[in-house]
Amino acid sequence: MKNNDLQSKIEGLQNNYYSQNKKNTFFKKQQKYDCAEAVSNNLNLNELLKNTIFRINNTNHIFFHYPTFKSFAYPDNFSTIVNHFIDMCLTLPKHYDGIFLHINWKGYTVSSHHRYTLLYEMFIDIGRQRGFELENILHKLILYNPPSMLKQIEPLLRPIISPGVIQKIEIKKREESEQLIQNLFDSLKE
Repeated sequence: MKNNDLQSKIEGLQNNYYSQNKKNTFFKKQQKYDCAEAVSNNLNLNELLKNTIFRINNTNHIFFHYPTFKSFAYPDNFSTIVNHFIDMCLTLPKHYDGIFLHINWKGYTVSSHHRYTLLYEMFIDIGRQRGFELENILHKLILYNPPSMLKQIEPLLRPIISPGVIQKIEIKKREESEQLIQNLFDSLKE
């Protein structure tokens, strides 16, 4: 499925959901989960994952697209999402000694962080169960489109990110992010 086609389907499902359910001004967490569940239940989860967390042209660069992720991620599929990412890292060809993780954080907020706290906890727990430690294979974590509230989010993230990962984080300026993402994909074309 083409990415634009997928985005159109996601937007159609979201619009349909909100036309049937008045958008809450407060207490949006459960409503956002319900909308994500509607998207997840009406589209192929593997297709959503392939367009959200993927290796760029079979390199050791992994891209995570938060804007798509937030459209379908809810507690019932968190473990599937976590395992998809871990599987991708564990099946990386042996000639790569690690990964570069690129995250498009566009739209991430303090409330987003709270909505996905369970997912972060699952990532740590499932990783331990599977003998997977991100800091051991991570060369660099590059964040694009950082939230304007980064100063408020950073203290929430620090306790759940290992020191080995924190020192590998590189944050790109929001105004440069879209061009940098395009340059990344252009530079890694097959």
